Amino acid sequence: MTVIVFLLDNTPAMLQQTMMNGVRCSYMDIAKQTVELFLDQRESQRASQQDKKNEVYLLLTYDIPPNNVKVRWNGSMVQFRKALNTLQCTGIASENVALSNVLQLLNQERVLVGVDTYGYGRCPFNNMFSFIILITTYHQLPFVTIPSTPTSLFTNGLGSHLTNAPYRWDQRLFALILGSSKYSLHTEKMTLAMGGWLMLIRSKRKWYESITRLAKSIKLQLMVNVVHETGQCAHIAETTITRLEPSNCVITHCDQTWRGSWPFPESEFLCMEQNYLTPRDAFPKVRILPECYDEPVWMVNFPVDKFELRERHASAQRISLRTNDRNKIWPVVNVSSTGRNELPFGYVKQDAERTYLFVLAYNYPELYRVMVQHFPSFNARNVNFIYAMKHYLYTVPSYYRFYLVKALKDIVENRVLDLLFRTDGSWYLNRHISNDLDRIRQDARLLRKKLYDYVPKQQDNHNEKQQETAQLIEKHPLVNGQKHTECCTVKTIVVPNLERSTSSPDYRKLHAIDRKDLLDMMNRMRNDFYYPENHINPSYQNIASLRSIDD
Repeated sequence: MTVIVFLLDNTPAMLQQTMMNGVRCSYMDIAKQTVELFLDQRESQRASQQDKKNEVYLLLTYDIPPNNVKVRWNGSMVQFRKALNTLQCTGIASENVALSNVLQLLNQERVLVGVDTYGYGRCPFNNMFSFIILITTYHQLPFVTIPSTPTSLFTNGLGSHLTNAPYRWDQRLFALILGSSKYSLHTEKMTLAMGGWLMLIRSKRKWYESITRLAKSIKLQLMVNVVHETGQCAHIAETTITRLEPSNCVITHCDQTWRGSWPFPESEFLCMEQNYLTPRDAFPKVRILPECYDEPVWMVNFPVDKFELRERHASAQRISLRTNDRNKIWPVVNVSSTGRNELPFGYVKQDAERTYLFVLAYNYPELYRVMVQHFPSFNARNVNFIYAMKHYLYTVPSYYRFYLVKALKDIVENRVLDLLFRTDGSWYLNRHISNDLDRIRQDARLLRKKLYDYVPKQQDNHNEKQQETAQLIEKHPLVNGQKHTECCTVKTIVVPNLERSTSSPDYRKLHAIDRKDLLDMMNRMRNDFYYPENHINPSYQNIASLRSIDD
């Protein structure tokens, strides 16, 4: 499932006027046009009708929750466009708070569906690609604390003790800053951390470029931090110092029809006696070992997940390895948070133009040795095979047995699987961890039910722009009754008359001026001040405004 979230800034700062195609409009109007043009381009880029069904569009604003959700999860495109057209500038939240609300809403859905699979490894085939498109303008709000790091956004959210960051490896953030050469430092940090980009829009050409770039940036990729040797080593006595260079990479599944079989291991080796889960990083950290080996050739139909691995930046499309031999592989291990020596769970292979990442079972060299040594007698009569498999299972985390049962059910006899693995799920996770995950899932289900009940009422009872009337807010106790009744009868505020009167009043006589004419003249003077193009000479009409968005 692909989720595209539009986070629109609906604070009063978006009411600023600018010029677009010779027409005066506000930044809110430009933000709505941006969403409309993006939807049109996205509609033309869809390959099939199935891609349209797998996409979910959400509309969120800077309002206080739950008013910030304008379109819920199962909302149709008709409801989305209706909520977009009736959107008003009523937001009062800051930028970091609004972004935190979006990430918490996405996290609630992930917990409810079970996308993150806490305690079972990080599954690249079980994901919910989310793209957050932020459309705002720069406005420095007083008394607003900017978080020092992006991870400080998600301190008290649902399941915040299970992760170190509010975002995930399948989420991206793109920011469009309208009509300004400045941007928030927090927005820049978040876009860089989530693998997105930020663009300042001050002309119509940049505006069209941003929409085209947005449509091209919707790619189903996963972020992975890869650490590999650069070949620069130093020898001090008997100690060898090797330089390790980390790089942000993305992986793409090569076979779209195959969902996958193996996860990325957790950063800590879990055991059944552990009653808690270590907080998970936003992106998995893997290391490419410097030793190269021959590629294993499986004599059975063993599942292997294949991904394309490349640098996130366009300047470096592939990872450079230390040899030109394309028939060799480099094992890949997980960077442990406890300093434990991890075992390989896959390998990297370099092709003529691309680099591929193959994900297999944890400690696959030992499993490959056992399978080759005892081929093809994988039955209960081969006692040595059962002993070798039990020894192998001691070297892998307990949750990997959940995936090994699925991978070996077509290779090994069922009697052998019953001897090696238990029939119940008690060997997957600790009971305390399972109960904690179930409690978080129940809380997410209640929050989603409340949101589903609230959003339709908000859409049906959306407030149109109403005419304001003067009201007596505070009553003084010393005012007598007769005077109080006179103060209560307050008429509606006079709307300025747009038609010019034929005779102008005499302003030299103060008491002879009608209140309605005085208010009308004040509105005319204010309009002449803010909109000088109505009365200036034609020779000065070519002067462009500094805050305008034009060619």
